[in-house]
Amino acid sequence: MPSTDELVQQLDPNRDYGPRTFEQVKEEIARGAIVIEPGLSLPVLKDVASRKTIKGTGLAAVRNPAEWSRSLIREKFAGDAEALYEAAKNAVLIKGDMKALELLLKYGVGDHREQGSDAGSRAVDALMQLATNARTERVIQVNQ
Repeated sequence: MPSTDELVQQLDPNRDYGPRTFEQVKEEIARGAIVIEPGLSLPVLKDVASRKTIKGTGLAAVRNPAEWSRSLIREKFAGDAEALYEAAKNAVLIKGDMKALELLLKYGVGDHREQGSDAGSRAVDALMQLATNARTERVIQVNQ
């Protein structure tokens, strides 16, 4: 993945960035008010506060739809809550991919909107157990 500096160099100084000038865009990226990500042709700029794509930026790179398909997720994580937990943690913490997390939970745990579906009840119980086990308990003894 290209560095922030490499992505900033790919920006077009002559593009219309809405109410921002090109210099303001660069300054906000450096300050962390704008996130810059690779795009199809030009980098994609997103306002951190509003989470909206900024005018004049490129299109987001197309996600491989087969990567997070229902059948693949159900096959790959069938009954394996620990693997699902690791994939969800990786999607959010490492890749920052909230859509992948949504699909992992929807297809791996089960969609609550499916009538009569208890598809994910065992997975939910196992995920809750993993989350509970991840917490540490501390006992502090106070001597007076």
